[in-house]
Amino acid sequence: MVTPSQGNIVDVSGGMIVRPNPVRSYLPQKYWNRRADFYTYSVEFNMLGVSATATDPFQVDVDQDFLCLGIVCEETTAAAGTTEQTFWPVLVEIFENTGANWFDAQQQLHNVAGRGTVDGMGYRPLPYPRFVSGGSTVTVRLQNLEATARRIWIGFPGVQIFRD
Repeated sequence: MVTPSQGNIVDVSGGMIVRPNPVRSYLPQKYWNRRADFYTYSVEFNMLGVSATATDPFQVDVDQDFLCLGIVCEETTAAAGTTEQTFWPVLVEIFENTGANWFDAQQQLHNVAGRGTVDGMGYRPLPYPRFVSGGSTVTVRLQNLEATARRIWIGFPGVQIFRD
């Protein structure tokens, strides 16, 4: 006999436990049996000017939904080209075309995004994954707080959930 138990399927006759994808616990039941795969959406601010504000959107494919598991970021000064910065004096807002805001107000970018190799932070998972419906547009708005032009790359690693 197979019974569900706290997100696991337990075969009580043989003691076998089949552990489903851990992402499953964050999804409504109607998504549990859909095909899913790792995916990353990204935005690039090739030149965030001195004390400037800029936006860059990405659109989730219409044939899939997306469960964002974290935010990662790399930043360099425009002059240095590839010199990674240890502190990011940049504010970030993330919002969807549905009107949903990811934060209550602008946040310091380094407070919500994991960094590369400078401080060893690497990937920083979200406290709770963010579900984005297929076809939605997610817009990232950055505000540079310094008189230094910057290049910034932001990635949103997660799971694409197909609608097939």
